[in-house]
Amino acid sequence: MGKLTWECNGAEIVLSDDEKATIFCDVDNLPCTVTGTFDRRSAPGMQGTNTYSAALSGMQIAISGTVMARNMGSKSRPVDLVLEDYRKLLCSVFNPLFSGKLTRNMMGGLYFVEARANSTPIFDTVFGGTLPFSVDLYADEPYWKLDDKRIIDIGPSETETVFPGETQEMGEVLSISAAILNQSHTGQYPIVRFWPAANKPILRNKTTGKVLALNQRITGDFYVDVDTYPSKNTVELYRKKTDGSYEAIENVSYWLSIDSSQDYYLVPGVNELVVENATASVYPAVSLIWYERELIV
Repeated sequence: MGKLTWECNGAEIVLSDDEKATIFCDVDNLPCTVTGTFDRRSAPGMQGTNTYSAALSGMQIAISGTVMARNMGSKSRPVDLVLEDYRKLLCSVFNPLFSGKLTRNMMGGLYFVEARANSTPIFDTVFGGTLPFSVDLYADEPYWKLDDKRIIDIGPSETETVFPGETQEMGEVLSISAAILNQSHTGQYPIVRFWPAANKPILRNKTTGKVLALNQRITGDFYVDVDTYPSKNTVELYRKKTDGSYEAIENVSYWLSIDSSQDYYLVPGVNELVVENATASVYPAVSLIWYERELIV
């Protein structure tokens, strides 16, 4: 049984292909269209065309559903009242002012996209205790993400043991190698979290030749998140609170060294990473955080 879950504006609705459900939707045939920019021009001396520029930029998702009020109506709560309540709910949960999360079961796992409605739903004529509606969602990213966050820590062990794949030098400053596996078929743009270090941290991907480096040291109860996704490219400083959690306090994009690569990513397969200027007493030195992405339409 197919199912969609939409969470937005403090509410959640479930759309299912079960006709006994509250909201019916043909989930298996959900129209998804990936958008992008493609510049194709003929090139002298070449057969056909040459793609000068190509970039995926977003995804359109068209949802058509039916509120099955006849499955919910009762003597104390007539069908007309149920339909009125669901009109209000759908207009609230698909409010274009708020971003939401659409989750879908496919390819043996739960995948999600973060999207926003282009407008409030369009309602059709009530028929037989049912209310058809449609709404279009737009996602800034063209990929579905596996709803299972991956967090990989790289650093010396607390007992100073050297793990396989690590290189530990004498003294306070360490250089640590790690083989990181990207199991998807697309490049992954992780959030790179730099933890406190006595020196300015550097993360190299020897597989791609890309590098991320900070021009400042991180001290005490702080860490820095570098979101490498091209449409974001943010650098946020976080501070530890008294309850042990962290809060973002400042955009520190100027902390990113000019030597850093603009398109830092993990290629499919094994990526050989090296953390430079790690501190022996701090674990982890770097954390990589991402969701596996798939281009599914």
